[in-house]
Amino acid sequence: MVVSKLFKYVKEIQKLDDGYALRFHRSDDSKDPIGIIADYIVFESLNSPQLTFAIVQGPRDNAFWLQVRGLTPDNHDVTLPSISSDSTVSFLV
Repeated sequence: MVVSKLFKYVKEIQKLDDGYALRFHRSDDSKDPIGIIADYIVFESLNSPQLTFAIVQGPRDNAFWLQVRGLTPDNHDVTLPSISSDSTVSFLV
């Protein structure tokens, strides 16, 4: 349930070498996604203690990213069919 609530706010997903990054829009009513992001981090930390999390603000961008790292390459494919899995963002890498 936490994951489905989180993905309601996700605007883009990008693969990282050791995880993935989720992009969210910053807005006046950011309380909802921030609380859900916090719940997601707690949930994932309890179930996958090897994961690390970072919130990254992009330059000149009205969005922020949640980076989830610590996965092995063979156990993470969170990209949706409509999102290109080989796209990159320079400030995340």
